[in-house]
Formats: sequence, structure tokens, C-alpha cells
Amino acid sequence: LEPYILPGGGAVEEELALKLKESANKIKGKEQIAFNAFADALEEYVVTLANTAGMDPTNTLVEIRSKHAKGLKNAGIDVIKGQINDNMYDLKVIDSLRVKEQVIKSATEAATAVLKIDDVIAAAPAKQQPQQQPYMG
Repeated sequence: LEPYILPGGGAVEEELALKLKESANKIKGKEQIAFNAFADALEEYVVTLANTAGMDPTNTLVEIRSKHAKGLKNAGIDVIKGQINDNMYDLKVIDSLRVKEQVIKSATEAATAVLKIDDVIAAAPAKQQPQQQPYMG
């Protein structure tokens, strides 16, 4: 049995995104960009849940951000009712800590691999086109 549970409905992803954005405000340069990009990627989960629930994704994201900023760490999306709930534990909507950690780790590793491939492609020398002989008609 999983001893550690987390609130579901995107609550964890939104809380992590909030903390990453707060940390990003304290740093500069590429690291700040990376922190914000990672936070945005986490919020895509919230957007996907909102779409699945038939909710307006933009309004839902704004509302859930606001709730988390006010300290409602367990606020998430109730996909059955199509609304945000302040405490997903009350609805018994939970996630396993181990599963959540593994999902985020795997997604991060996949994104890192794609970025490394992009770096290799960008660093490769451009192919030169063979020069055409001028037409001497």
C-alpha cells in the first residue's frame, strides 16, 4: 500500500509550478528561463484536465493559479463536476507520491533527450549545395 498520497486534479502540478515561478523570480539568465518553461510545462497538465472536464482551459488555469497563490495547496480540478475544488482530498481524488515522482522524472528525461538531440542537430555543419554550372546556351 502506498503510504504517501498527494491531492489529485492537477493540484500538485499547479503547486510545483507556483514554487518554480517564485524561484525563477530570484534568479537571472538562462536558469530563469528554464524554471519558467518547466513551470509552464507542468501547467499543461492542468490545461489538459480542464479540457477533459469540458471547462474553459484559460479561465480554469487563471482560477487555479489564484487559489494556489492564496495558499490553497490542495485545490484542483473536479473533472466529474467540471469545476475547481479547494481540497481534492475531500473528494478522495488522490495520486500516489511514487507514481507522481516517476511521471515527472520520466517526462523530464524525455524532454532533456529531445533538447540534446536538437543541440546536436543545431551544431551540425550545414550541408553545402553543389554549385551549378552557369548555362552557356
